[in-house]
Order: sequence, then structure tokens, then C-alpha cells
Amino acid sequence: MSVEAILMMLEGVKANGNNKWVALCPVHGDRTASMGIKECSDGTVLMNCFACGANGMEIAEAAGVSSSELFPPDSGRPTGPSREQRATIETDKVIMMIYEADKRGGREQTLADYKRYKLARERHAAMTQHAVSG
Repeated sequence: MSVEAILMMLEGVKANGNNKWVALCPVHGDRTASMGIKECSDGTVLMNCFACGANGMEIAEAAGVSSSELFPPDSGRPTGPSREQRATIETDKVIMMIYEADKRGGREQTLADYKRYKLARERHAAMTQHAVSG
């Protein structure tokens, strides 16, 4: 949703500078525009009421706008595994390397070792395939 669409959901909107507006606060039923709205260069919309202290999330809810609409689409964010997923992928690689090295070196493998290796191999394959296709 664009800032223009958000402004249409509010009452008493007046321009107050470049990419800035004031409006009636829907949280406390303003009679005088006490709410500030600003569109940042990345498309994020900031709102707060100087009278009642309502933040952007509270104002969005009162105006019937999803709080996610205050932020630009995620299209510019990098896709791929999260930090936690990358850590899991790296841990799984280490588990697989140790198991395979121990097996090549003739160390006897326990059922628990094999199950840990199998889980790491399956999870690693699924996560790296998802990262490639995502």
C-alpha cells in the first residue's frame, strides 16, 4: 500500500513539508490535527500522535490499515537461508564430514552416529535445495 492510500484512510490530512503530513488521530478522536505522518526514502511510513502518544502500529490499527502496509515490500531484501538456517547448514556439514572421515578411518559407527549423520544429510540437502530454488 502506498503512502497515498494510507493517507486516504485518514481524516483531516494536510501536507506539512516534503513527504510529511499531519492528520486527525484515529486513536483518540482528534478535533485538531495532532498526528504526524512521514514517508521515508525507502518507502517506510512513520506515524505518531503528539497528543495521545499513539505509535504507527496503533494508528494503523485504528485506521483499518495493516501494520505491514507501513513498510515497503520485501523485494529488495536478499533471499536465501536465514542466519539460523546457515548455522544449521554449517553444523550439518561438519557432522557429515566427521562421520564420513571416521567411517573411512575404520572407526566403528554406532546407530546414534548413523542417525545423526542421516538427519544432517537429509536436512542439509533440503535446506540447500530450498536456498537454490528460493
